[in-house]
Amino acid sequence: MQGSIDQRGPTTYRLRVILGRDADGKRLQKTVTVHGTKRDAQKKLAELLVEVNKGLVVNTGPMSVSEFLTYWQETWGRRLSARTRQNYNEYIEYYVNPTIGKIRLDQLQPTHIQALYARLEQGGGTKRGTPLSPTTVFNLHRVLKGALRRAVQWQLLGRNPAEAVTPPRPTRRKPKVLTLEQVATVLEAARGNQLYTPVLLAVCTGMRRGELCGLRWDHVNLSLGTIAIQQTLVAVGQSRLEFKAPKTEMGRRSVRLPALVVEHLMQEQHLLAERRAALGPSYNRENLVVCRTNGTPMHPNTLYSNFQKLLKRAGVERRAIHDLRHSHATHLLEANVHPKVVSERLGHSDPALTLRVYSHVLDDIQQEAATQTDELVGKAMRKRSQTTE
Repeated sequence: MQGSIDQRGPTTYRLRVILGRDADGKRLQKTVTVHGTKRDAQKKLAELLVEVNKGLVVNTGPMSVSEFLTYWQETWGRRLSARTRQNYNEYIEYYVNPTIGKIRLDQLQPTHIQALYARLEQGGGTKRGTPLSPTTVFNLHRVLKGALRRAVQWQLLGRNPAEAVTPPRPTRRKPKVLTLEQVATVLEAARGNQLYTPVLLAVCTGMRRGELCGLRWDHVNLSLGTIAIQQTLVAVGQSRLEFKAPKTEMGRRSVRLPALVVEHLMQEQHLLAERRAALGPSYNRENLVVCRTNGTPMHPNTLYSNFQKLLKRAGVERRAIHDLRHSHATHLLEANVHPKVVSERLGHSDPALTLRVYSHVLDDIQQEAATQTDELVGKAMRKRSQTTE
């Protein structure tokens, strides 16, 4: 963050702090006049720079929506992960700025935002003219509403116009699930392949793709039969990979392993020792369970694309590797495992989330419960009828 001091008189100094640039490259700045000595001006400038870095100072002149969002990203956005910042930037650059970016911030109305959402749902304002899904528009609404909330806190707006807007309701898709027969077919096709370990872990623990790629041997306790999920591997930009902690406290969890997974991981440890010995110093020391042959991290997208090839080879219809997580949860619920236990294995912040996502399974369980109740009550009634005859 840059700052300068210009002497305007014997005891008058003008301070200028550069806040960044807007979407058009125009420089944003804050100016303050100080009366006193040069030492007073230097002290005030230092204080301003600290406040700007903390996000406590914004440009007091007329700002466009685009200018404000640029400032919001450069200050408050620093607290977010690199991946989240990238996602927010894409929402703003692709969808917000082209349509309402030039509107003055203090003149932004709920009708502007509502019209933006309607246009995006119809395919206007998108790169290929493809309509955005209600879920994507809803996520955009959360980003814009959160940014404008900061504008209110920073006294740039008297109220948040996004709060008066009704976003589309996110579509809830029924999870795609592999049958147990399909799971067995895919695992058999992956046997002896680099994909066998992540597929087995995903379908037996419900781990996410990033959690699979971020799992270290340090987090595996085969004597207890558990793994501790402490981090995830995410892609930032086109090529950079970053390890980060789970988003929620429940995401940082311990999961018990079935015996078949423990047995496989024991075999993998022996193979790992052989690979390390063969490659010597050239073997990467990240100590990852799911990795490339030289020990370096496996890009989550590579895991996805290789999984598609595996499915094709196994003769199973196209699925995302995340569907193995859905399959794990579904199979447990169908086996009458308590939803709270399933929620803990998945790392959901609330068992209610598990119940919402897998409501289709619960419908089947409800039907089974009704059938069993019919049998139990009917049996008791028949027995009662026989004793009174």
